Amino acid sequence: MVGAPLLGLLAILTAGEQLVPPHGIGGSWLVEPALASPCVLGSDPQASVRMNVSQSGPRAEVALTTQPETQLSLRLLDDSLTGSGAAPVVAGCDGEVIELTGQLRLTDSASIIAGTLSRVGCPSCAPVEFLAARQNRSEE
Repeated sequence: MVGAPLLGLLAILTAGEQLVPPHGIGGSWLVEPALASPCVLGSDPQASVRMNVSQSGPRAEVALTTQPETQLSLRLLDDSLTGSGAAPVVAGCDGEVIELTGQLRLTDSASIIAGTLSRVGCPSCAPVEFLAARQNRSEE
């Protein structure tokens, strides 16, 4: 009677040994350049932009500190990030969605996200390439 549940538990533990957790990307990231494309994010080109990331497993919610703030839902698969969110209203720009694609680069000394933000459905809005560096708590 006790043997079957123990065998089930052993099978679950054995299967779990093969699982690899996703990289941790939660925290504050400083974005460079400062996303000086009002078409993509509606931000003041002089303002510094941060990505504040809240992560749960392979999913993350990102708040870009633009004016107005831009919220994105991301998915992390290995070192690749993909996701989207509602685009801010900008005069002369079509498209209601911002998409982010990126690659996570981890070294001993830094964590970097290299990516592109683009406004879907607006042919006059060029995609914006960016680098985001994870900030230490003392740098925030």
